[in-house]
Amino acid sequence: MRLRYFSCLLLCYISCLGTFAQSGDPALLATVLKDIEKQHRVEFSYIESDINFLKVVPPPTSFSLDAKLVAITRQTLLAFTKVNNRYISVSDNPQKKVRFQLFLKDNEWKKPVENARITIFPSETVVYSDELGYVYSTDKQITAITIEHLNHATVRLTDVNPLHGTVVYLNVKPTQLQEVATQFYFTKGVTKKWDTGYEIKPKQFGLLPGLTEADVFESVKQIPGVISADETLSNLTIRGGTQDQILFQWNGMRLYQVSHFFGLLSAINPNLTHKINIVKNGTSPFLGESVSGVVSLSTLDDTEKSPPLELGANLINVDATFRHRFSKNARLALSARRAITDVFNTPTYQNYFDRVFQNTVVTDLGQAATTNYATESNFYFFDYTGQYAQKIGAKTTLTFDFITISNQLNFKQSRQENSLRIEKDNGLDQETFGGVINGIIAWNAKTNSAVKAFFTRHELYASNEALFSNQTTFIRNDINHLGLEWRQTYTWTPEITLDAGYQFDAISNQNISRVNSPFVDRNEVNVLQNHALIANLTWQRKAFKCSGGLRQNYYERWGVWLTEPRFTATWQFHPAWEWEWAGELKSQTVSKIVDRQQDFLGIERRRWIFSNNEDRPILQSRQLSTGITFKNNGWLWGTELFAKKVTGITGRSQDFQNQYENLDFNGDFLVYGAEILLQKKWENWVSWITYSYNYNTYTFKGLRPESEFPNNNEIRHHIASGIGYVNKALKITLGGKWFSGRPTTLPSEPAILFDPQAGNSFINYQSPNSDRLPEFFQLNASGSYAFTFQKHTLTLGASVINLTNTQNRINQFFRINTNAQTLEQIDTFSLARTVNVFVRYSL
Repeated sequence: MRLRYFSCLLLCYISCLGTFAQSGDPALLATVLKDIEKQHRVEFSYIESDINFLKVVPPPTSFSLDAKLVAITRQTLLAFTKVNNRYISVSDNPQKKVRFQLFLKDNEWKKPVENARITIFPSETVVYSDELGYVYSTDKQITAITIEHLNHATVRLTDVNPLHGTVVYLNVKPTQLQEVATQFYFTKGVTKKWDTGYEIKPKQFGLLPGLTEADVFESVKQIPGVISADETLSNLTIRGGTQDQILFQWNGMRLYQVSHFFGLLSAINPNLTHKINIVKNGTSPFLGESVSGVVSLSTLDDTEKSPPLELGANLINVDATFRHRFSKNARLALSARRAITDVFNTPTYQNYFDRVFQNTVVTDLGQAATTNYATESNFYFFDYTGQYAQKIGAKTTLTFDFITISNQLNFKQSRQENSLRIEKDNGLDQETFGGVINGIIAWNAKTNSAVKAFFTRHELYASNEALFSNQTTFIRNDINHLGLEWRQTYTWTPEITLDAGYQFDAISNQNISRVNSPFVDRNEVNVLQNHALIANLTWQRKAFKCSGGLRQNYYERWGVWLTEPRFTATWQFHPAWEWEWAGELKSQTVSKIVDRQQDFLGIERRRWIFSNNEDRPILQSRQLSTGITFKNNGWLWGTELFAKKVTGITGRSQDFQNQYENLDFNGDFLVYGAEILLQKKWENWVSWITYSYNYNTYTFKGLRPESEFPNNNEIRHHIASGIGYVNKALKITLGGKWFSGRPTTLPSEPAILFDPQAGNSFINYQSPNSDRLPEFFQLNASGSYAFTFQKHTLTLGASVINLTNTQNRINQFFRINTNAQTLEQIDTFSLARTVNVFVRYSL
């Protein structure tokens, strides 16, 4: 019954929106009259010279005949006289004859420009454009015209004769408000938008400390409030929470795998032209299925400005990018990247390997013996992406994108038993494949439609043969996601825009666990079908901008409706000052949990799993934030305060490594904090410092001994700073970061206790998360230089991570050595000093 109601509501919704669609592109009057003749079975009689050059915006087909004639008269001053029910005479008034026409449109949005002031010379007559952007004049002699508008640059035209009925595009005036909104952060190519958060454009990118190139997701970690306590993307947080609570999108398709090298490198080739938006609050209602932030990545259609061929190499991987434009309306872009780690053992790779595989099955064989990875292991990764775009006619654009991501690790463990050498094979594969189709139809100047369909599949599977027994383990985690979206955009005025649409998501999840001894054979398959109705209104008026909307979710499996309001607003109350507010309610049904610490060889312990609306509730979040920004004379200062609460989390989703490791319980966390940025730019230099404060607390009702304690992901204080120099060829940057340690739980005295009922020993812990890891400090540097030879560019660069080679402890846990009945402390350390160099050739 609820689904039927939902379907009826959707149909009504679409029908209402359909009334907005009407033709808004100017057309020859003679063509419009012929269309009216066919629809209403009438005939017009006119002198061709009277209407030869005239153009009009066609009235909607739903109008009556009389209404259409009134609309045309308004634009042309022509008189329509009905001779009888079939024949209509068309005549003009020589004293009021339209001798000149223009249609004014915004060059960026392609929308009509209303209330533009047009001065006609030599008479100096002043007229104004209407809501269609239409302008006409009855002056017999016109030598020049001047077009002025509050938000657009002034245009003066002196050759007016060929301009009868044509469209003139006006450029947006670079106002002070836009200057504040697009001020770059940290480096060129990183800006902040009022409605879409931070924006990163890698092709305009300067260098950031420790990066040789514009690594897509590594760049995200430079934004205030986006933190990774262990350097990896696998534990990236946006204002608390966990990485799986962040929505990652690529060209509108959700990504369930975002990294190579199990978190140390992003899985998206940085050398394709991308735009990355990072939203921490006030998320668009078109973005669902996440209770934390959004990282949305898109491939831009600027192939003509990009080199047709790029080749690159560093001490981790090689890559190639190819672009080709078949015609004005068709283009293709392809990219490929592959690790060299299975061919060359570079010092950079070894440092990465040691960082990722410490304290896992790969290096921990229980006898302090380490596998010789150079001869016993084989690890590599690759990714392929492609895009084909086709413009069909003047109004329709179709884009096809695909992506493939793969990480593959195979290794052997061996031991000598008497004269017999025993070898065991192990492997871990992580793969993603997906494709997305995006279509845009611009019906007229005010209405356009967008449709999207995508499918993505993510697989994670591991096989393990125990070295000191005959136990074999196979674990697999699959997720398939089919998504459909329809979106309608209607522009009432240049200041007011309505977006509305519908989304459907069908997601399947499979978890397989097989163990031969003791025998375990588990195969769980679940399917979710989720629907969403969406509406969003954007209003921009001088110094004030706001956007607000609703997302109405329907979770078909449980018959649950959830309403999610979202809003964001900014007010520029002074040329140098801007105040912003944002708020949102969000929900999520797909998240990650940890069953056992040694799942997937202890490398990728988390697996995707669905909510069941019982012991795994639907995650829900609420967030409010406010901030103020000052920009003047090269100085930029910004402060933002926020509070966020997430409910429905489970113990297994938080990766506990203390007394709560194997317990199932539900609760929530509350985080509030502040983010501060201070930046100074002068000539080719830019320097910055950021500070983030987070107070993040769990609440688990009924849990003993403690129900409230610090969140595992809490970084109470985080400071980052740097200085960079950029000119046309040279880029240099130096920067560092410091943050307080994550919460940890230490053993109490005595450290080991014996449970006579269970017949085993256990660790006697102190209160959960009552201690802290040591502080983290890291200094990084990068530099590059571009050599240009006519149309060719050769770029050389280098980076150093952890310049001072500081040994930062980023995790610790404890285990019992069952043979000696002693307690062992297992520490994980950050990346040691790591040098990387790269070379890039662009044609």
